[in-house]
Amino acid sequence: LVASISMQEPDTADQSVYLYSRCADYHKDFSIIGSMVIDGREIETAPDTRKGYFAANANRCVIGIASDEKVKDYIKDNAGCFFRQFILVSDRVLPRTFYLHGKVERRAIGRMANDKLYYIETRQKETMWDFADALREYGFVDAIYITGGSDYCFYRTADGVRHDISDPSRYPHKYPGQVPWVIFRKK
Repeated sequence: LVASISMQEPDTADQSVYLYSRCADYHKDFSIIGSMVIDGREIETAPDTRKGYFAANANRCVIGIASDEKVKDYIKDNAGCFFRQFILVSDRVLPRTFYLHGKVERRAIGRMANDKLYYIETRQKETMWDFADALREYGFVDAIYITGGSDYCFYRTADGVRHDISDPSRYPHKYPGQVPWVIFRKK
């Protein structure tokens, strides 16, 4: 699959889309929180200290942890996409502090030792700590948070059948402003 970020929610009938989800957080005025690049173009964002990131260009997607913006700059120079998010697991270790509290549905993109990326969601409401600890226990080496835990999205199996995640009656989303979506399409 090839990843991109779009400010437009994809159509559920688009057979090229194999997974999509919200990705970066935003303020009430819809300004994006943390660094973001779409198709090599840096989006104006509100500053933040999130160290987790998702980066993609051409046929490669990675997640990682970095305080600097070297990966973002590389992605910008190579027409890729990039967003920042909270760290859940880094090198099999949980962060000292979690910035989101309470129990809600949680989602993540995680990497296992085989370097494959996985999209993970809870079946019920969890705290950030419990979610991160479960990811570590399942064997995830690294994981970053994905916002919108109860928002509708979908994935397709290899045979092209769409499987809804959350309530399909919530599609399309009706936000008063634009929000970013990470979209994985068939090559």
